[in-house]
Amino acid sequence: MGLFQFLAPVLALLASRVANTSPQTLTALFALVFLFLGIGDGSTMLGVLNYVLEIAPPADRTSYVGLTNTLAGMIILYPIIGGWIATRWGYEAVFALAAVVILIGGVLALWLPSPSPNRPATRGSEGPAS
Repeated sequence: MGLFQFLAPVLALLASRVANTSPQTLTALFALVFLFLGIGDGSTMLGVLNYVLEIAPPADRTSYVGLTNTLAGMIILYPIIGGWIATRWGYEAVFALAAVVILIGGVLALWLPSPSPNRPATRGSEGPAS
């Protein structure tokens, strides 16, 4: 899903480059931007919270989820920072920075540990009944 989040600012950058084209082209590009944002945002919290629940020791799950939600609260600063960058350097800088940060996050995510080895056996996963 990170790919969709990466493509949204890239398409917005592309739209700024082809601004002199037809309104239909710009409408189609921004329709894709908002589609990709919706797909990415709609799946991010689902994936993040599931991952946190998978890697957290059972006794500490509430602390892990609480800390994750607390840190995610810093998202409230993004519009302020983005507005400051847009005022200072323009919207293209905001879109370019967003694409770079998302790309860096995607690369860093490759080194996250897999939750699979820590997963306890669930009922029904022991194999066929004798």
